Parts: sequence; structure tokens; C-alpha cells
Amino acid sequence: FLSKVPVKLAVLMDRDTGTAKAWKARVLPTTYVIDPAGRIRYAAIGEIDAAAPAVEDAVRGLLR
Repeated sequence: FLSKVPVKLAVLMDRDTGTAKAWKARVLPTTYVIDPAGRIRYAAIGEIDAAAPAVEDAVRGLLR
């Protein structure tokens, strides 16, 4: 997704699962889009195609 849609935001790669444990994510992978106030605005549990139109549309909508 990020290679197709350049955005200026932080992307967390939780390689040691520390964040997943803190956020109580029970399934990996889990994808979250967090707003500036720290609220989860989008969540996807399990493997997703981040370039799928539905996912791109959801994220683009949040960036507006």
C-alpha cells in the first residue's frame, strides 16, 4: 500500500510483538490505523491485501 500511496505517517513494524502484547492483539498479523489522538480508526484482523480496493478506500477516507 505504501509503495502505491505515498503518505506521511509513521508505520510500526512490530517485529518482537511487544506492541501486539500491549494492545492485546491476539491474532498476527493485525493491522491498525491510529489517529493523532491515539484512537484506532481502522483495524483488520489476520492477513489482508493492503492494496485491495476496499482497504485503500478505507485508508484514503481516513486521510481526508
